[in-house]
Amino acid sequence: MELGALDVATIAVEVIGGLAIACNLMAVAVFATTKSLHRKYYWFILNLVLADIASPTLAIVQQVRPGKAPVALVRGAAFAAELSILSVALNNFLAIVIPSRYDVIVTRCRMVVYCLFIWVLSLSTFLVLTYIQEYAFWIVRPLLSLTVIILTGILYCVVFLTIKKYRESQASTTGNDLTADRLRRTRRLMITFTVILVTSCVCQIPFCSINIMIFFSGKDLWGQDYSVLVFHKWSVAFVLLSSLANPFIYWWRLVDFRSRFCKKKNADETELATVNTQAPM
Repeated sequence: MELGALDVATIAVEVIGGLAIACNLMAVAVFATTKSLHRKYYWFILNLVLADIASPTLAIVQQVRPGKAPVALVRGAAFAAELSILSVALNNFLAIVIPSRYDVIVTRCRMVVYCLFIWVLSLSTFLVLTYIQEYAFWIVRPLLSLTVIILTGILYCVVFLTIKKYRESQASTTGNDLTADRLRRTRRLMITFTVILVTSCVCQIPFCSINIMIFFSGKDLWGQDYSVLVFHKWSVAFVLLSSLANPFIYWWRLVDFRSRFCKKKNADETELATVNTQAPM
């Protein structure tokens, strides 16, 4: 039986989604077992990882059991990922601008509450849009994504400029080692999330474009031409590519994340060398 274009796109969503779930579950395991990643600087990354698990999981569920609830939840999870990227910028902005008050203002309890707020806001927004204002979703979703991207980009620029100013001032004076370490860690984390932001933007372009097309067509999704349905399905697969790419970006950019694998490799090599040494000639 020959597969149609829509069937191929559906399979692509399921395959990419499955790979994204597996890679992000591995990322959760690394975060859980690496003590250096338990610092507050990395909490929003973990929130992003959870969103990158929920989004493809719900996307696959929606393929198997179509309905408004899975659609609303996958939309909310995807937006929670975008808000997590924005939150990293806000968190690092506070760490740089008010370093003396940062640990007082940004406590573990407040970060947990804030992460829960991200999920409640995202899920409730898209539950309302899906069940009450489905037609409005097609234009609201791209506008929300554009707004978040612009705000995130502005915050990233402010943080990078602030880091540059601090580094220039430290070059002319004897700097505090703790402050210098925080600046280096913040700068590296911001570069990491700049890569994640750019990746997310690229993956969102087809999805946002087709949403705008559907809105101005005046018809709902299932009233569109077959080619539009196929393009929409592929745009969903492209969005999930962002969730799949993120764990590889963590491994590439975060030394603490990558060191977990290096330690495992070194331990295996040491064990193998010991076995070889003890083996009879």
